[in-house]
Order: sequence, then structure tokens, then C-alpha cells
Amino acid sequence: MAAWDAITPFTLATASPAGGTHTPAGTPTGALVWVLYDFSTAPTTGTVTYPGGTAVFEGGITEPQFGQARVECYSFKTVTSGAQAVSVPWTGGSGVNCYVFVETFTASNQSTMCDAAVTASGQTVTQDPTVALTTGAVGDMLVDGLISIIVPQDSTYAPTGSRDSRWLVNIGDAKVRRGSSIAATGSTFNMTWTQAAPPWSFNSWALIGIVVKNAAAGGGGKPALHYDRMRRE
Repeated sequence: MAAWDAITPFTLATASPAGGTHTPAGTPTGALVWVLYDFSTAPTTGTVTYPGGTAVFEGGITEPQFGQARVECYSFKTVTSGAQAVSVPWTGGSGVNCYVFVETFTASNQSTMCDAAVTASGQTVTQDPTVALTTGAVGDMLVDGLISIIVPQDSTYAPTGSRDSRWLVNIGDAKVRRGSSIAATGSTFNMTWTQAAPPWSFNSWALIGIVVKNAAAGGGGKPALHYDRMRRE
């Protein structure tokens, strides 16, 4: 069964590169590197590095209302054990704020670490950020990364269902959270975030959902995508 090993949030970077040292808790089999931008004009991410592996770009999406916040995810199906330096360079852009989160896993698949990512975005006050992910095997892990621009800034999101919020950070006007779940073969889980008070006056968000395959997994299920609707209180 794929399982978390450790998660490291790095210090906000306003100049390239972002990153730092990640120390696994045990002996990791793979890693995800989440890259979160808030900007005036968009930067371009360079080659993301984690010793012992080669980065695979799993997906990236920009919030649609202002086009000034973006979430990207990179996987490494093999990594070197022990404390390692992770680097995320970028070029171009202006007013760039960048946060990087690294999470390592144990018992993840070292042939194909992830099934195809699902991305979604929206910009209405009545829309819950949601992706639906279908597992391919018992022991797969579902993970998702959310970035949003919301007003008032003390509005927050909370994950629905049995998931944990594994990391949280504010980047300027951008609010970021991430949740998770483990599902059985063929099960579809809605990775949904709901607003906590006070109500927002606008909301623009982008979301990536990923299935991390367990070490014994074969081919994964085809992920689906839909939006849930939320009634304003």
C-alpha cells in the first residue's frame, strides 16, 4: 500500500531557484514536488531536481479569473535515500512568489508512479473545487493540490470526506491547501474542498488530482472530472 513518508514545506522564494533540503522519515520509493506560484506575470519552471530520479511533469493549471496563481506537480518514481537538496528553478515572470512542497512515499510504484493527472479550474462563488479520481488497485493513494485567490482573505477551504489537509500556506492573495485519501480497486473518490466562513465575494481556483500507484499496481483506472455545486449560506 502506498503511504506517506514525510512532507517538507520550503521557505517562500521570490528569486529563482526555490527549494531546500528534504529529509525522509524512512526509505522512500518516490516523491511528488508541488510548485505553487503567485505572480503579476507568469514564470516558466525549469528542470526540477531531486537526487536519484528524473522529474516527470504530471500537470499544471492556472486559476482563470486573474491568471495570477498556478499549481504544478512533478513526480520522481525513484529518489535517493537520506537528506537531499531539491531545486525548482524558473525563468521570466514578474512579482513572482513561489512555494515548494516535497512529499516522499513508501511502497509507491517505481515503474509508473502516477496515473494521468486530472486538472480543474473555476471562478464562481457557487462552485466547490472538485476532481474525481478512480483508483486502479487496492492500496493506491489519492492526492490533490489546490490554489485559489479568494476575498475576503480569511476565507478558507476544508477537505471533505475522510481526507487530511497535509499542508497549508498563504502566498500573497493565493490560498493553498492539499488533501488525500486511500481507495480500493475501482473506487471513485471526489476530492472536494468546501468553503469555511466568512463567505467570499469572489473565488478563482485551480486544482490537480493525482493517483499515486502502489508498488504492486498494474494499470490504473481512467480518472474522471466533474464539478460539485455549493449553495451560498
